[in-house]
Amino acid sequence: MRNRVDRYTSHSDIFSYFYYKVNRGALYFLINIERDYEKIIKSAIKLLQDEGIGGDRSIGKGLGNLEFKDFELNTPNNANCFINLSLYYPEYDELIKFKDSKNIISYDLIERGGWVDSIVGNFRKKAINMFVEGSIFPKIDGKEFYGKLVPVYPNPLIYRYGIAYAIDVIV
Repeated sequence: MRNRVDRYTSHSDIFSYFYYKVNRGALYFLINIERDYEKIIKSAIKLLQDEGIGGDRSIGKGLGNLEFKDFELNTPNNANCFINLSLYYPEYDELIKFKDSKNIISYDLIERGGWVDSIVGNFRKKAINMFVEGSIFPKIDGKEFYGKLVPVYPNPLIYRYGIAYAIDVIV
């Protein structure tokens, strides 16, 4: 049972509250950063540990232990494609090059939308289609990063992160 208090009238309501607890769950970050930025990125992740992640942080939910581990990901030097480990929203020129490519492409799409939560109300974000994790695309010569930030709400300006976490593979 939980209690909520209306901020304007001070009226109190009791309500039932259910949640799921995940045993031995984990959250992973795969980060490829320059050493110059390592301290600030680790500080931001430590803040998530201190504050909690998700809803109901004020009552102790979303807490966990933090551990950093370095590892080397061995990727091929002669890769012809990349596999995407994140949601991905390509730039227009990337789509054209993928379409014209002779290499294998494998993908699925998912729609992402959501809400903007504001003190003046809740507003719907623009829904966009994104390539899902595990999609495979041909590499583009000379390109290091794929994707872009997509504006999904005008005021305040809010973006959806659509840059691929691309890992080189041979297909």
